[in-house]
Amino acid sequence: MKISIIMPYKKRLENIRLSFEALAAQTMDKSEFEVVVGVMEYCERYVAVCKEFADKINIRSVMVNEEWNVAFARSVALKQATGEVLVILDVDMVLPGNFLTNLYDKHFSFHQKQCVIGQMIDYSNNTENIESVEVLPFSYYEKLLSELEKEQPFQKDIRWHVAHSIPWAFAWTALIALPRTILEENRLYFDVHFRGYGVEDLEWAYRISLTGTPLLLKEDVWGIHLPHTRNVYSNQLTEKTNYRYFLSKYPGYDVEIVSAFGDFQGNINYVEYKGEIAKIANNKNNYLSVLKGNVKGVPTLVVGVIQDRNGCYVNDSSTPVFDTKKAVISIPLAGISLPFEDQSAEECFILPETEGFSDKYRSLILKECQRVSKKVHKYGVR
Repeated sequence: MKISIIMPYKKRLENIRLSFEALAAQTMDKSEFEVVVGVMEYCERYVAVCKEFADKINIRSVMVNEEWNVAFARSVALKQATGEVLVILDVDMVLPGNFLTNLYDKHFSFHQKQCVIGQMIDYSNNTENIESVEVLPFSYYEKLLSELEKEQPFQKDIRWHVAHSIPWAFAWTALIALPRTILEENRLYFDVHFRGYGVEDLEWAYRISLTGTPLLLKEDVWGIHLPHTRNVYSNQLTEKTNYRYFLSKYPGYDVEIVSAFGDFQGNINYVEYKGEIAKIANNKNNYLSVLKGNVKGVPTLVVGVIQDRNGCYVNDSSTPVFDTKKAVISIPLAGISLPFEDQSAEECFILPETEGFSDKYRSLILKECQRVSKKVHKYGVR
């Protein structure tokens, strides 16, 4: 197999039928690609849809009757893939007829070690509720795909129109491709501890970036996003929790700013943010950090600590004296986003050095400290 298409599925029957129709219309011979679906239910209707396409595309399904978990669904499917190239595709995407041929010939036929991110056309990025959807026939999308092919090249995806300072932050798994060897050699399966909507794809892409694999936005790789019901408020709740989990795994200024601002504003503000941190730290070998430990037996956070590369404190202001220095955890964050539960600390000290931030970052630091701590001492130690 040249390509394995990985799809997570549960209760999206009309969407997956449309997606299968687009795959059945590919110019690549059906012997050269497979569709591997991680199915989070036992559903005879789903099996019936697979039977409709059994002579048109190679479909393999891994079926488990469990609570929806998109990371688990993708991972169980990935472990069954045999293709040279993996395409992570959501069931709410339809692809143009030459998609697989174009993707393989232009981006992977010479064994390029890269992660290709494609355009998702008509995707609103979780900005509006969708309570009901009119199911349109494939002929409608077939015509739309044909019209779009004639317009190429184009940049209709909103990610193509902002700064790309943090490449992993734009790696949305509705349409991504990479060599299977990169995934298997680095065990890059999805983290199943992410629950609900969002962030599991960004954390996965972050781990891809740690391997040195470039994540590249390619305008000639694209598909149309299908409408489906959505509750933005519910999605945002799980997204916040997932960002904190991501930040707890990989604390750093890039993850911090995306956790605080989201993928778009995080990319837009990242260079400015790093510049303000560098100015406050006043030395390229210093960094800002958050300290976590006990002070007089009380769980305490200290925000705005400047440390050198040896971990020594170099602030002009004094930091609280922790009960046991060895038990103090130093986390490389400035404080605009913190990986802690609400009110999980008794006290939090915000050091005067944070005054060096512009208003938008200072206000976020105070807000986060108030969220995670029962008592906040602003700009000083008692």
